[in-house]
Amino acid sequence: MAVRTKRLALGALFTALGILLPLAFHLTGIPAAGQVFLPMHIPVLLCGLILGPVYGAVCGAVCPVAGFLLMNMPAAGRVLFMTVELCAYGLSAGLLYRKCGLDRLRLGVYPALLGAMLSGRLLYALALTAAATLFGMESVSAYLAVQATITGLAGIAVQAVVLPPLVKLFERSAFARELGLRAGKTALLREAARLLQSENCTLAVVFAGGGRFTSDGKGVRPLLECIDRYGGALRGAAVADRVTGRAAALLYAGAGVTAVYAAVLSEEALDALRKHRIHTEYDTLVPRIANRAGDGLCPMETAVLGIDDPAEARRALERKLAELSAAPPSEPPC
Repeated sequence: MAVRTKRLALGALFTALGILLPLAFHLTGIPAAGQVFLPMHIPVLLCGLILGPVYGAVCGAVCPVAGFLLMNMPAAGRVLFMTVELCAYGLSAGLLYRKCGLDRLRLGVYPALLGAMLSGRLLYALALTAAATLFGMESVSAYLAVQATITGLAGIAVQAVVLPPLVKLFERSAFARELGLRAGKTALLREAARLLQSENCTLAVVFAGGGRFTSDGKGVRPLLECIDRYGGALRGAAVADRVTGRAAALLYAGAGVTAVYAAVLSEEALDALRKHRIHTEYDTLVPRIANRAGDGLCPMETAVLGIDDPAEARRALERKLAELSAAPPSEPPC
């Protein structure tokens, strides 16, 4: 099943939960259970945090409308305002967590969740104010948003306690890696970066399916050895490297690596990694990777000048390494 299809299926599941959970709470017989525990909010926020802003916004827009059409929940007088609110929840949760880099932080899900809650309530209040001002609806006002927040404090507490662990649990799953989710990538990347430091190596690879590879070799040779040894197992892997130039970046792209950390990264490598949509983190960005003598460009970087195709770059690098091995080096290696 294609990644896009899997994401659509997961988004549909969240939407279905957003429709059915309120019904389940209604059947408990607890007075105003939906307004107290906010069951429709949970799948929408999860959808945004896990799948991103587009899926979150669509889920937030569909759930209240579908719930109203199928089961008259929420009531007709609230459906429009809840649609605005929940759409804002899903959109802002996805934007903050998936697009603004909060997924890179250990506790980043908490500020993303708080920001989503605030933005949703704010837009809810604005929608109520607009309805009262523009359409003369005397029965609504921004105070209803405050009242709804007070009534739903129990539900807000449940969201704050339950949602972050659920998101982190999902991010550690193999399914998250299959979907190519950023947080799934960064979880692997943190492990690779930890290996790079703890084992004092020059290259650390953590495979999506489990397992790892480390090397203390220099240049791109250990990376080529890893590619030769593991082949397709590198697809979805995360790599931590001491120095990454454009040559290594193209090798990562060809191997299907999805996340790279580099202590030192060249600007051309960053461009290449971004072009191939590889999640990238680094400590120091430099214009280029010089040779060890510091008086010229690294010969591996020279070998891939003008090459954009990863497969062609690999062949060029293998030829260059063969040349350097066959004769005394005429240029300082990198």
